Amino acid sequence: MKLPLPRHPQVIRYAPRTPIGAVILHGHLRNSPGADLGRRLAHFCFVYTLTGKTFYEDTRTGRHALKPGDLLLVHPNVAHRYGNGPKGGWDEYFIVFDGPVFDLWKNWLFDSAKPIINLQPVSYWHQRLAACVTGPEEPGVALQIRQVVNLLGFMTEVFEAQIARDPKHASTWLNQACQRLGSDLAEEIDWNAFARSLGMSSERFRKLFTKSMGIPPARYRTARIIDRACGMIRDKKLGKEIASDLGFANEQHFSRRFRQVTGMTLTQFRNQASRSSK
Repeated sequence: MKLPLPRHPQVIRYAPRTPIGAVILHGHLRNSPGADLGRRLAHFCFVYTLTGKTFYEDTRTGRHALKPGDLLLVHPNVAHRYGNGPKGGWDEYFIVFDGPVFDLWKNWLFDSAKPIINLQPVSYWHQRLAACVTGPEEPGVALQIRQVVNLLGFMTEVFEAQIARDPKHASTWLNQACQRLGSDLAEEIDWNAFARSLGMSSERFRKLFTKSMGIPPARYRTARIIDRACGMIRDKKLGKEIASDLGFANEQHFSRRFRQVTGMTLTQFRNQASRSSK
């Protein structure tokens, strides 16, 4: 079934930027005509193909066919182009973004030789990607932080979908570590035992994980816990219940950690989530 799309592109710009990153532009393009080789973007861009067929070509990875469900990552300052399929243009949803937090993901979420992942069904992933930037359109740093956190959550879900679809994708120590650090969030981790299970010492694991992911494993674990907490807040759960479910000593401990990571109090985030759902 063809997805309903606007007749003309809808592009929205937000400001200001934040130290961790920002969403620059987002919107739909209907019946896109393509672009000549030599086009460059100053930022990262996700392009999700909704209908039609085309190809993408850049000076780093060559030419790749694009079909509905393909999520493409365009890298900054890389010359690229798109070409029409046999029946003309195609429909896409795109998000342009940048920031140091996204630099940490670029080398492991996608295959360096093929910057494309197919995500099905299209209707779900289209809505999931668009949800990263929906909500109140008031400008400000809080909005940008929320969008960055949402986009990182989307990228995490893409990674988990890859593992679920192909268990071989989880065969490396890094993928195994990320999968385990994102589960059983209420349990305390014995880092020595965790590292031994991956065939290395705790110090070597910490150094290799930090080098690969850009953050230490303990901070990655905390980020997954706060991601889960954000979802529970959106589901109207109380702070005391969330603290208990996620292994915090008490609600005050959870509240302090939440503010340290997100820059917002529980009340501020809850109010923002309530506005976004209306």
